[in-house]
Amino acid sequence: MGLVKDYWMEAQDRGWTAPEKFVCAECVGEEYLATIVNSNLSADYCSYCNLHKETLIATEVENIMPYVAGTFFHYFADPSLAGLPRDSGEWVGEELITDTVDAFLSLGWECHDELFEDVCSAFMNDAWLPCSDGWWLGVHEHIRRTYAWEGFVRLTKHKTRYFFLNHRQEDFDSHEDYPPAKILEIICGDILRFDMLKELPPGTDLYRVRTTHGNASFDTFSELGPPPPHLASAGRMNPPAISYGYFAYSERTAVLEVCETPPTELSLGNFKLKTPVMAIDLTCIPNPPSIFDVEKMLDRDAILFFKSFVNAIATPVAKKGKQVIDYVPSQILSEYFYQIFRIKADQLIGALLYPSSLDPGGINIVIFPPRNILDSWETVFELRSVKKIIFENWESFKEFLS
Repeated sequence: MGLVKDYWMEAQDRGWTAPEKFVCAECVGEEYLATIVNSNLSADYCSYCNLHKETLIATEVENIMPYVAGTFFHYFADPSLAGLPRDSGEWVGEELITDTVDAFLSLGWECHDELFEDVCSAFMNDAWLPCSDGWWLGVHEHIRRTYAWEGFVRLTKHKTRYFFLNHRQEDFDSHEDYPPAKILEIICGDILRFDMLKELPPGTDLYRVRTTHGNASFDTFSELGPPPPHLASAGRMNPPAISYGYFAYSERTAVLEVCETPPTELSLGNFKLKTPVMAIDLTCIPNPPSIFDVEKMLDRDAILFFKSFVNAIATPVAKKGKQVIDYVPSQILSEYFYQIFRIKADQLIGALLYPSSLDPGGINIVIFPPRNILDSWETVFELRSVKKIIFENWESFKEFLS
């Protein structure tokens, strides 16, 4: 009787008690949990799919429960333990409270139906409040970073553009834990942390397109290459009058980024790098760790933020003349990469790779200007060939893309 009481008290402290069943890797329905199963095999049958074999194929459900429960308690808590206040006996935010089944459904875990029911039933409480690490006002790290980036966008678009590093506390909202300069440091730190760097070797093909009209064409480096500063309009990554080199990794991407509705005529230039260029590669964000890998929650949050952040800066906006206000945040970020970010004390960034929003799977490349004022764009890359493309109608355009 004493052992039963001890187990009951332990279960009360941890908030759950595991079903006395065995589960196989297939039935847990999640790669990380499957590795836990396969690392703790102790049975030759599965209680859920009823598979029997002559070798060990399953483990006690109790072995996966600490990971499942750890994740659950990362996102949900008992309202009374999470600090949720009451008003005249009623919970403030009563509408936020959910039951165990709906809470688990929100985590997106797809496993054997009976296992799902057993896990939900294993929890002794059935009223849960979405929160961060047990605190009802807590914010998960990827949300905290999202708030900070959104605050940076508001600040640089509508409050201050050139002195945002000297902002005061009241310049950003109370839920923004990171000031503008800090979120830029965090972004650069994660670039190094997740190794989102790529050296572009000499000979790398770059493609650039300009729209032409009539019999006109662009055939020379000065015509097809980056414009001189006095002609450089504001772009996604460059401020006005600061010339960046916009290219694509493929002809298709270059055309889709520039092409107007047919009929249209284009000059397509093939450039090649002459020197190696170190680039930040925003197209190689790693997949986030499993939601059940409780030791890598910070990595997961960082990657979730990075994916949403890259999507935000790659989304096209409608141009409104030369001053494109919606591009200001990404322009500042690019200058931060170009002027401030260091891989090592003496290693600078020369380019930025980001996904094309107009050609899914395509990659855009921004080459930053040469740092030496005596160098020109011709020291970085050269024009190898020019192709005239005419799309007389949609059929010819579709044929090019196929």
